Amino acid sequence: MPDEVVTLRIDAHHHFWRYADHLCEWMTDAPAVLHRDYLPDDLAPSLKSAGIDGTVIVQAAQTPAETDWLLEVAERISWVWGVVGWVDPASEDAVARAESWRATGQLVGIRLWYQDDPDGERLRSVLGTRLLGWAAEHDMPLDLLIRPRHLAAAVELVDHTPDVRFVIDHGAKPNIARWRPGDTDYLAWRDAMDRLACHERVDCKLSGLVTEAAPDWSPDDLRPYTDALLEMFGPTRLLWGSDWPVALSASAYSRWTECAESLLGKLSSGEREAIFGGNAARFYGLRRAG
Repeated sequence: MPDEVVTLRIDAHHHFWRYADHLCEWMTDAPAVLHRDYLPDDLAPSLKSAGIDGTVIVQAAQTPAETDWLLEVAERISWVWGVVGWVDPASEDAVARAESWRATGQLVGIRLWYQDDPDGERLRSVLGTRLLGWAAEHDMPLDLLIRPRHLAAAVELVDHTPDVRFVIDHGAKPNIARWRPGDTDYLAWRDAMDRLACHERVDCKLSGLVTEAAPDWSPDDLRPYTDALLEMFGPTRLLWGSDWPVALSASAYSRWTECAESLLGKLSSGEREAIFGGNAARFYGLRRAG
């Protein structure tokens, strides 16, 4: 990886969607602000204001059709440097689809979506799929979209797949609105995340926290979680992302950016640059377009 990428600012987690496509089933109960199209022209002004050089689009719908579309978007938009797609690991054509996407040069990861499951049983079942072997063979990282109730299964998955790299999206979505540091649930989340962080091939995204906080959240509400993630993963394995436009239900792009910069203010400039760009470039193998 060229040395120059370390100084780039990268949004490692955002989405696009066309509302009329009705691909995002979860949106039925989503806040009204999300019930519209969110496309590159909508995001570009916020990226410019925040000084973001490149981004990673992450799937928002559990259908390969959306990934097909996102790859087309990435081909057209110079500041989109990679796509994290979705395919059902249990499907017979999972590997064939993933391989065809990899051939485009735009795919940088596959996301495993289990946040809505009541427990971790489906996540555990990923262990028997060919997709894991394919990911290991091609060094294709896997995003994990999970909640705290899935962390035990995530630990098992990571423990048994030593050749696969993972990133935990949104810190596994701790219940910031209800938990307090020292609570049993908070300590259980922290213990499980620490077990994941013990694996050097597991990174974590500093993203999606504002939507787990109370509507009147402040940086101090997030600090026990960001400090814990920083302590566990260190400044070399945290990737900053906006989770735009989902995060708009709780925060403007600029507010979350400024909040994250404040929460990381005690770090050196090099450590902040890593979290805001260099780590994403390394983890996903990103390069500046052109």
